[in-house]
Amino acid sequence: MNALSEFDDLLKNVFLTQEKNNAGIYAVKLYVRGKPWIITVDDEMMFYEQQPYFAMPGDNGSLWGPILEKAFAKAIGSYAAANGGFTATGIRALTGVPVFDYYWSFLNMTESDNPAVWTVLKAADDLNYILGAGTTGVDTTTN
Repeated sequence: MNALSEFDDLLKNVFLTQEKNNAGIYAVKLYVRGKPWIITVDDEMMFYEQQPYFAMPGDNGSLWGPILEKAFAKAIGSYAAANGGFTATGIRALTGVPVFDYYWSFLNMTESDNPAVWTVLKAADDLNYILGAGTTGVDTTTN
């Protein structure tokens, strides 16, 4: 998760198995309803036309992305249930910390509203909060 990449130790703590191993079994700690769950997954990936069907290994062959995605899908029931979602859900699942959401409609914002948005973001960044952003996915283009 990109929002956690600024905090190496937090992301590292998610992976209880931190080295590639011959058994291909990895333990990941996620938080479900605020409680830590240890989830084990193997390193078998589904492929479609010689490409991983879901998350791809890193350029250096690292498996942390696909392993984390597989563990999250297992925790919530399926890859289909893991498709899409909210940034806050990912932060909460990876850290177990309380998460606050702020919603702004940039379509209805005036220029005088912009400082309020940046004031909240700057205050959170100054406190070393994990920050993420997303969109509603609503297409606002007109034909």
